[in-house]
Amino acid sequence: KDEEIEKWVRNWMTYYKVDGEDQEVTIPGGSGIDCKVFLLSVEEVDQYLKSDDLRVARDKDGAPVWWSLRSPGSNPNNAAAVSPSGWLDRSGDSVNDGSVGVRPALWLNP
Repeated sequence: KDEEIEKWVRNWMTYYKVDGEDQEVTIPGGSGIDCKVFLLSVEEVDQYLKSDDLRVARDKDGAPVWWSLRSPGSNPNNAAAVSPSGWLDRSGDSVNDGSVGVRPALWLNP
């Protein structure tokens, strides 16, 4: 099973290309679905994830975790972030902080 996952990731990375701020992806296997993979901005979090409960991200063990947004924080080394409780931290967290994850968003166009 791990070999299948590694093969899928290698194949997916082959089609990964930068398109401005968003990432344009063609799903491997000829599915014919185009999608964009990107991090949400502060404005998009406010628009689509209106409550703190909806903003909570969890790690593989189910523990709530911090996650970064693409919006800048209060200084050039920070990105806005969401706390484990779902609070939107506009001042942000260091982009070099290895304990903060990301929560990618997808726009699919079948």
